[in-house]
Amino acid sequence: MAVVSVLLFYAYQRHYSLEQLMRFSLMLDVFFLSELIYFTGGAANPITVLYFLPIINASLFCSPRFARGLTIAAILCYLLLFFHYWPLSIFEHNMSMHGAHNEQGDSSMLFHLIGMWITFSLSAFLAMSWISNLAQTVRRHELNLQQAYQRQQENEYWLVTGMQTAMLAHELSTPLNNLELIYEELNSHPNLPSSAKEDVALMAAQLAQSKASLERLKQFTPPQEEAVLLYQELQERLRHWHNLRPEAQCLWQRGHDDAADYHVLLHESFWYAFFNILNNAADAGDQSVELHTQVNADSELLVTIYNRKGHLSEQQLNQAGLNIVESEKPFGLGLGVRLAHASLSRLGGSLELSNHSEGGVIATIRLPLTVLQSFGA
Repeated sequence: MAVVSVLLFYAYQRHYSLEQLMRFSLMLDVFFLSELIYFTGGAANPITVLYFLPIINASLFCSPRFARGLTIAAILCYLLLFFHYWPLSIFEHNMSMHGAHNEQGDSSMLFHLIGMWITFSLSAFLAMSWISNLAQTVRRHELNLQQAYQRQQENEYWLVTGMQTAMLAHELSTPLNNLELIYEELNSHPNLPSSAKEDVALMAAQLAQSKASLERLKQFTPPQEEAVLLYQELQERLRHWHNLRPEAQCLWQRGHDDAADYHVLLHESFWYAFFNILNNAADAGDQSVELHTQVNADSELLVTIYNRKGHLSEQQLNQAGLNIVESEKPFGLGLGVRLAHASLSRLGGSLELSNHSEGGVIATIRLPLTVLQSFGA
């Protein structure tokens, strides 16, 4: 037993699964206890009550399925010890017959031992069931408390972020107004070179887009669900995105089985999450990203955003969408990814990041849709 304890401790130090080690240890406890009872008189030995210890521990710390299995194993071991044991002279009565004059006493002892086994079996199952249910209830309660605390922390974080965003929106108004004055002065210049006119026109488009975005931010209202033509809306929003990022290239492909368009109910916050991920991918992919969209047969929108330049470490993959990490290339797993992850989770969707086998990073967005109507291909 000492050797086994040392081996279990060594396995724990090597970061083996604690639950697996616990299960293995409890099974060994039942085995060694059965061996001890075998050499000390079998089922007639009162230390059989020690079978309750591994059963209680299994009920507290392991799954109900394993606890039931261990309870059955302990009951069967107890039963086998009626027939297979090493007799001790200290017990005046045992399972064997000592003669005709002791038949009545031996029968009484046999009934007594059988009654002890039945009582043990019923008590073990009742204790296991009650303790397992209680432990499961406590675990669910702790999980609910942990999730509630996490939601509270996130709500407080988003509140502070929203306040800072509102302050920045007001601070950006002055620089944009100054840039608009500069644009008007340049545009009215009579000797403006023709090569600069395109740049001035681009400046005007981006200023208008920036002012419109800033105005929407100042007059922000909680995003609502609205009926839209999915691909038509996506195409329009990608056009606005190109106005803000003319150097970026987005190759958009649709699924082969997709309809021409889908009339769907779509929450506005989906677009915030989508463009957060798209911007991250464009930044990491040298302004080049591949976009693939498809609506599955079960009305689930599948969006794949792929940049061929990046690579995520295992730590970044584990942290993506859960904690803010330093926003460095190759993907920029900062506030934008966390916002996207939170938004999609609230909509019943998901965000997954993975490394492509040929290089690059893939962001996969899944979102259940309410399809009102689909149009032919």
